[in-house]
Order: sequence, then C-alpha cells, then structure tokens
Amino acid sequence: MSRYLVDKFLYTLHHDGEAKVGYAADPRGYVERWESEVGPRLLPWESLSEHRFSEAEREALQARDVGALYSMGAHPFMLLGVLGAAWRSEYPDAQSWSRYYVEQIEGHGRPSFGM
Repeated sequence: MSRYLVDKFLYTLHHDGEAKVGYAADPRGYVERWESEVGPRLLPWESLSEHRFSEAEREALQARDVGALYSMGAHPFMLLGVLGAAWRSEYPDAQSWSRYYVEQIEGHGRPSFGM
C-alpha cells in the first residue's frame, strides 16, 4: 500500500472543504481526478509520475471501503475524522458514524505501520 498517497488524499479532504464536497458527491470521479491532478505532485511545480494508487487502494477509496483502507494501513484517525466529515449527510450524528466505523474495522486487527 502506498500509505503516503492514501494519507495525502485523506489529508487533502481534511483541509479542503470543496474536496470533501466533491468526494462525497462522486467518490469514483473525484478519486480519478485527484490521482491524476494532485496525487503525483509534491509541490505545485514538481510532478512525480510514479505516485499512483494501487488498484486495491483506488477501489477502496472509490467504494468508500473504510475496512479495506484501515486494513491496508491508512491512518486510522484520518479515516475516522475525514471520511466521517465527508459523509456527514449520511450519518446524522458523530455516534452513528463512530458505530459504522467500528463495525467496518472490526475483524481487520491492527493495521501495519511498518515499511
């Protein structure tokens, strides 16, 4: 897993309200656009073509599969906070989102943060 790229995606959602709205409205399209336009860039003028999601990462982000992202090592606090905010309209309160999150990560154990 390219934890760096997945966490960068989650970080973008956390810091950009328009990104959150775009992702909530069209996860599949937003992930594709972000991967091609934002993902490869370290700085606005520097692009690194080798930074791409794996097929599993792309699918998990597009499908909003919290359990898969968690099991691949995505930052658990970013998953909880950022994706909860992006899907706020589907979960009326923090408790309902938290219950959903726990249900999704149960059975996946603890993610590996090793290289």
